[in-house]
Amino acid sequence: MKLKTIILCAVAALMTTGNAFAQISKSDPSIEFAPRFYVQFQDGVAYTFGEGPFAKLISPVFYLGGGYEFNPLLSARLNLGYGQTRSFISDIDKAYASNLFQAQGDVMLNLTNLLLGYDHKRALNLYPFIGGGVNMGVENYCQHYLPNAWEPIAFFPGFRTGLHIDLSITNHVSATLEGNYNWINDKYNSKIENKLDRQLNVLAGLKFKMGQGFRTSAAYLAAQAAAAEAALAAERAAAERAAAAKAAAEKAEQDRLAAERAAAEKAAADKAAADAAAAAALRAQMCLENSCDIFFPLDKHYITKAESVKVKALAEFLLAHPDFSVALCGYADVNTGTHKHNLPLSERRVNSVSKALQNLGVPADRIATDFKGDTVQPYSTPETNRVVICKVR
Repeated sequence: MKLKTIILCAVAALMTTGNAFAQISKSDPSIEFAPRFYVQFQDGVAYTFGEGPFAKLISPVFYLGGGYEFNPLLSARLNLGYGQTRSFISDIDKAYASNLFQAQGDVMLNLTNLLLGYDHKRALNLYPFIGGGVNMGVENYCQHYLPNAWEPIAFFPGFRTGLHIDLSITNHVSATLEGNYNWINDKYNSKIENKLDRQLNVLAGLKFKMGQGFRTSAAYLAAQAAAAEAALAAERAAAERAAAAKAAAEKAEQDRLAAERAAAEKAAADKAAADAAAAAALRAQMCLENSCDIFFPLDKHYITKAESVKVKALAEFLLAHPDFSVALCGYADVNTGTHKHNLPLSERRVNSVSKALQNLGVPADRIATDFKGDTVQPYSTPETNRVVICKVR
């Protein structure tokens, strides 16, 4: 678990570093790195560390794998391998073997790009790597000699590190040379020694890469476009200056004409405002002069003969001036009667005035009515509060 955590942290750190690493080719600033997949075939020999003659601990090994180059620094690889590992029992001078199938994942760092910078034309690149996976042992041939022998199939965790050398033949094909050092669970060689079993692999192979691995730099294209835009901008600026000079002359003429129009419009607006103010003052004076109060006898709502003169004069004014209307509001004397009695009394009084105006020809829609009873006393004496106030508006 601790090793897995370390590997994941390393991958995260390398991806962050790789993304921040300069991806523009040193030999051509118009080229930048492009991610791509690859497959590879590797064949070689494995040496299993242990007691016994060197030659008897050598065995063949073969790998088929594929990977992905994320950025100029970081790539990842998955390998499926097969080999026949060898071990030796010195007590009985006996060599034994087992078939080993491996599924390994590696994180690879392009050390050449890290030290020298990315160059899409560089042929030789060195990749130190670290990884791990699952090892499957099949047909352990030592079961007759060792008490801890497993059979017929067993799985063992393992991890490894190594150096991968990539020599480009073409942009899509590379020759590879690799050495990797493997640690496998102690039980794999069937000898319980309280230490990991170890194996060294030396491999040669071919790598086939999909895609170019580089592309025209977006930044370079942007710079080219910016240069072209700058040239066009200079041309536009010259044209704009000429147009601006012409526009300035035209604007000066327009400003002169606008000033003349503004002066004429101001004079007209001033006259219109003066006319409106005079008309408003005249209307206010007419409203004031033609408004009146219709007074009523104590506890009565009929219009007396003397007050009928006022009603008739008001009706004549309204008929002569169709743009005017009247607001009627009835009141009652608080000193006489109760609130319950006075409210409908004031309503009857205002209705009497409204009906009289309508009988004299004033349309009902030009008459607004309201009544307050004795809740409001507009004047200071009881006699003057028995009233309908008529306000022309």
